[in-house]
Amino acid sequence: MERAPLAAATLAGFAAAIGQIVILREMLVLFHGNELSTGIIFFCWLLWTAAGAGLARRPGPSSRGAALPAVLAMLALSLPATILLARAARLLWGIPAGQQVPPSIMLGMVLTTISIFCLASGAAFTLSWRTALAERSHPEEQPLAIYCGEAAGAGIGGLFFSFFLLPHFTALQAGAITSSILLTAAMILFLHLGRFSPRPRWQILLLAAVLGVAAFSAASRLEGPSRRWQWGGMPLAVRDTPFHNLALLKTRDQISLFSNGLWLFSVPDPQNAELAAHLPLLQHPHPESVLLIGGAQAGLVGEILKYPRVRQIDCVEPDPEVVRMSGQFLPGSVTAPLRDPRVQIHHEDARTFLRRGAQGYDIVILDLGEPLNAEMNGFYTVEFFSRVNRLMKEGGVFSLAVPSSPDIIGPAQARLLQSIHSTLKVSFASVLAIPGESARFFASPSPSALTADPRELAGRISERKLDVRYVRDDFLFDAMNPLRLDYMLRAIESAGPGRLNRDFEPTCYFNAILVWAAQLDPILERTMIRFTEAGDLMPWIALGALVLWGIFRKVPAERGTGVVFNVALAGGIQMSLEIALLLGFQILEGFVYSQLAAIISATMAGLALGAAVLARFRPNPVKPVKSLAILQAVISLYCVGIMGLLRVLHDAIQSGQSPAVPTAWIFSGLALSAGLLGGLHFSLATKAVGSLSPRPGQATGARLYAWDTAGAAAGALIASLFLLPVYGITDTLRAVSLLSLGGIAALGGRSGGKLNSRRESKGMNAGISP
Repeated sequence: MERAPLAAATLAGFAAAIGQIVILREMLVLFHGNELSTGIIFFCWLLWTAAGAGLARRPGPSSRGAALPAVLAMLALSLPATILLARAARLLWGIPAGQQVPPSIMLGMVLTTISIFCLASGAAFTLSWRTALAERSHPEEQPLAIYCGEAAGAGIGGLFFSFFLLPHFTALQAGAITSSILLTAAMILFLHLGRFSPRPRWQILLLAAVLGVAAFSAASRLEGPSRRWQWGGMPLAVRDTPFHNLALLKTRDQISLFSNGLWLFSVPDPQNAELAAHLPLLQHPHPESVLLIGGAQAGLVGEILKYPRVRQIDCVEPDPEVVRMSGQFLPGSVTAPLRDPRVQIHHEDARTFLRRGAQGYDIVILDLGEPLNAEMNGFYTVEFFSRVNRLMKEGGVFSLAVPSSPDIIGPAQARLLQSIHSTLKVSFASVLAIPGESARFFASPSPSALTADPRELAGRISERKLDVRYVRDDFLFDAMNPLRLDYMLRAIESAGPGRLNRDFEPTCYFNAILVWAAQLDPILERTMIRFTEAGDLMPWIALGALVLWGIFRKVPAERGTGVVFNVALAGGIQMSLEIALLLGFQILEGFVYSQLAAIISATMAGLALGAAVLARFRPNPVKPVKSLAILQAVISLYCVGIMGLLRVLHDAIQSGQSPAVPTAWIFSGLALSAGLLGGLHFSLATKAVGSLSPRPGQATGARLYAWDTAGAAAGALIASLFLLPVYGITDTLRAVSLLSLGGIAALGGRSGGKLNSRRESKGMNAGISP
């Protein structure tokens, strides 16, 4: 009977998926959500999971009836504990709230925080596999149903979290509910596997209900204290939405809003509000219509309404919860202007709004902060700037700002400013850059619309009778001093030509990460710069070395190391594809949080479907190694197909056309197909290694699962930190495609696990239970 270990694997996948989503969100808040932190989190998560799967393969004391339930109980208890540890991490490591965490400390914080949960998750798969294997009458059969169940449970868990837990419960309450379900299952499994006399069903259900209520009550009581650990004070409100985690904090006389740990704005902050609003409006002779992307709740609307000729202000804010929290907690002086009849708030992604908008604007203000991650990078690309240009009237002015230094601009900061400046110059006829604590860029579709003459701007202040405290004559003459403007341009030019920031080549956020690294770890900054200076040939040289290694290495054939190596390689390819699909969807649609669970769940469903398809149609492949090589060639072609499809979708959306099939369905289908190929690959590899093993009954699948997860850890780190930011999605998919082809050399070489002729002719007896 495999029903008990299959149920255990399914529930472990269910809990692991929910835990990954919840804990990842908590960690992104802790580390401010840039791609470096995301790569480190995924790397540590998958590495610990691989370690747990590997350690559980070691023979231990004879306690088959207790080991699997004990691991499930550990997984259940460690989920809420890990959430609490993530929130208390700054206190435990002595990092003040709001301070950036150095990468070395970040690595230590992640490794210690998630270790128990991930080890238990990996061990649960291996123990489920071993338990199912021990219950089979034919020990040479590999229970691939365990793999199907784990993947299917993960897919269900992602959907359950997004559509039930997230809208109704806090993260800690969601963890408590998941833990209660898993703990109840562990008790039932212990009775079943231990061959104890079954207790009445009502007693187990009553105990489960008591545990659930107690856990939920404890989670509710700890929500407030744990948020104080997280933010170092008493937050006014912390809310999880489909878009991000929002935290509203009060310090002295200011209220600040954070999104995934990143500061968005503080109020009252009249100086920033005046600079962000008046500098672009003063550049225009008669501003009447304004588009404000971000900053509506930061006081900018009130400053814009000081211009009597302004008749329309469109504010784009995708998340309605930002508006609700602002109305509930911010002072009336900030929120009252939002109720002016000239102001209209649009709850829509800015890029989608720009594609659909037909209104011409005199002024467009982007007030979203620096491009520290891939999501924010989308507001600084050639494609986004081109959309802004098309939506502006003749003589219109576009404005944005990023943090900088008013006096000395370092090399990393110069690279970021150069990337933004050169991208603006491609999209607009004229560009003006002004130095300061925030470097401000102004761009216009008209060659002569912008002025760097402070006298002209000061005259417009007097002419319009503006009541301003900071944007005064002395400020304008200092900010637009010719020497300061010349220094700004020379600093930008010193960074070299660089690459333009495009949708599929998001190099701007890589430069933003360089600035972040320069502030925290100069060694990391120099290492990342050397990667970019290595040139475009470096990935291809690495791929060539991989192919040569696969062809000429000398390892005994019976060990099947070529197959094992390709399982790890496939894990890295699978993770790189998943990250590329998430980034591609975000680029095309402008958002990803609300579709995150759908894409991840589709991938996991595909993994389960792939294993089931092989069991149904080819349960005993005669030449599994050869089939594996063919499948890797198919995966290579699939990556090329994704490249072409993304380009077609991108061109269609850029031209204003809507795809015949919704983009969300297309990407869910791509994720499902990628998962299907991954599931087929794992199942074929299990059969291939099983045929080569001198001990057919060993837990082959558990061993391969550990290598698959370790490969995925490496893929997450390399793709998110190096390939995608430096080379973009297209070149990353090209590299992954060639990597899949290169792995075939390891299958066909002297150590690729060649089957001897007798086994090739007989095939394999391994199968899968229904």
